[in-house]
Amino acid sequence: MSLLNFHDVAFFDHLLDGARVKVRYKTSVIRMREGHEERIGEWQDAQREFDIVPALRDQQDLEDVVAFFQARNGPQYAFKIRDPLDYTAEAEYIHTGNGSQTVFQLVKRYTSGSQYGTRTLLKPNNDFTFFFDGIPASPQPTLDTTTGEIVFATPPATDVEITATGTYDVPVRFDSDELTLSIKG
Repeated sequence: MSLLNFHDVAFFDHLLDGARVKVRYKTSVIRMREGHEERIGEWQDAQREFDIVPALRDQQDLEDVVAFFQARNGPQYAFKIRDPLDYTAEAEYIHTGNGSQTVFQLVKRYTSGSQYGTRTLLKPNNDFTFFFDGIPASPQPTLDTTTGEIVFATPPATDVEITATGTYDVPVRFDSDELTLSIKG
């Protein structure tokens, strides 16, 4: 998602309790005459969809969402949201020091067996702590909360494992120029 049209404002956390979250990839499956399949992953990262309608409880919630939608001009401006299924990093592997590199990207790994996927964290919160081989780094690096870029004043030593613990938001946008909501009475 391009962050050029981005408002650095977070969506209402209380409206994410009870929201539905859909995580998906886009994969084309081509069936060959011989019965084999060819699979082509069209998206490198999973796309998440948040349905907040089940979380709306009263007129005030409805008014808050409408005002937020209006302030973003619908899908024109992206914003931050706390993914209720995935917003924490705990001792997350970032990189292994090489004695010269000082800039790293904050990421989260999802591991299953020997396979893993990586998610780039673009909107970390200010609560991150960074570690060298499990010991808090001193001094702590600078973390750009608008990009997830980590900058150490001096390069981490060779073979030192850099890890991080903290919380993060994800950049999203409304998926439509229209907003249709209702409250069950």
